Amino acid sequence: MDELRRCKACGEEFPATSEFFVTLTVKQKNGVVRCYFASECRPCRNKRFRPYYEANREKLKARATVSTRKRRERPEVQEQERVASRNRKRIVLADPGKRAEHNARTRKWHKDNPGRYKTFKHFQPHMRRMYAMKRFAAELQATPPWLTAEHKRHIETIYAIADYLTRKTGVPHDVDHYYPLRALTCCGLHVPWNLRVIPAAKNQSKGNRLPI
Repeated sequence: MDELRRCKACGEEFPATSEFFVTLTVKQKNGVVRCYFASECRPCRNKRFRPYYEANREKLKARATVSTRKRRERPEVQEQERVASRNRKRIVLADPGKRAEHNARTRKWHKDNPGRYKTFKHFQPHMRRMYAMKRFAAELQATPPWLTAEHKRHIETIYAIADYLTRKTGVPHDVDHYYPLRALTCCGLHVPWNLRVIPAAKNQSKGNRLPI
């Protein structure tokens, strides 16, 4: 049960969470950042600040734009936003309907812009070689030295099955690592029991997330 907090303006009590109260941040002189909830609930605070915002809309928007651009110049923020953007896209594309819409838009863009995708950075030959070697190195490091010849034949068979299903059904199939080789919290191994054949679209939407 969340602790209740009384709004200073309306006098009503709400759970002391960010859903009902704005979180304020103060950086003290010793460098310590202190966070606390505002004394007013969100509706009361919005009601009090609305006239000021309407009267100074453009100035506040310009100040927020400058602050956001300055924040995004920091390398750690750029990396956080890149990871968050990829994760949001993967969640959206996990829905078959959304993925179909995305594929339709992509096909239309490729039709309207023939050959332009080859100018993108990640399609340049040196970038593709870098990604390929990075993936090869990850598989090499994840391949334990105690694998037997039978294990290696089993891995070869799994990749052969993926190629066969691709030719037979016309639907691209990939070999997926059930536990990804490069996840955020753990790394799987390149061993037969961590491999499975799944459609390429499902493999791409899964990304490097751990199985649920």
